[in-house]
Amino acid sequence: MDVLFLIGCIIVGLFYLNCESQEEIDYFWEKLSQGGDPAAQQCGWLKDEFGV
Repeated sequence: MDVLFLIGCIIVGLFYLNCESQEEIDYFWEKLSQGGDPAAQQCGWLKDEFGV
């Protein structure tokens, strides 16, 4: 029998926002990333103040 051990936890959330302009995108990005980890937000990844 093959046994797979998963060590750690992966937290993933996916949602879609339909924005009309770059200003609207910037608004939501600023609000959702507020207090988050700037290093984790490179290349379009978003990590909020709770680590999600």
